[in-house]
Amino acid sequence: PPPGAHPATPTAAAATTTAAVPTSRAPPTGDNVTLDATLALDYSVAVAGSEEAADNLTRGLQEGVAAALMSTPERLVVLSLRAGSVVARVRLFAPPGDARPAHAFFLQLREQVGDPDSVLKQGHTTRHITSLDLVEP
Repeated sequence: PPPGAHPATPTAAAATTTAAVPTSRAPPTGDNVTLDATLALDYSVAVAGSEEAADNLTRGLQEGVAAALMSTPERLVVLSLRAGSVVARVRLFAPPGDARPAHAFFLQLREQVGDPDSVLKQGHTTRHITSLDLVEP
């Protein structure tokens, strides 16, 4: 994770870190891109100090992106959450069997950020996304 970020995995310092949504499934594999999603939320209220709040935010991101891409929540892995509003570093995986590269899904999401009527902007958590920036292709 970037400096000052909280990894999205449980650690001994649970009071200051966020936890990933528990899953019994293996992590996704295949073509992927890493993105920073900036949400217009106050980090100190939305995330800091509460593992449950971080879990809810993570789950909301996964479900909102899945709906926007007509995919499954497992295709989005939240790597970290940090202040700056709330910045979620995420890894987006292309669905197995889909010939399109993960970058195509990033572009599809980025288009929806500016459209208040998009599926992405209807999500409880994802409606707060103000920008999506490609970190790694």
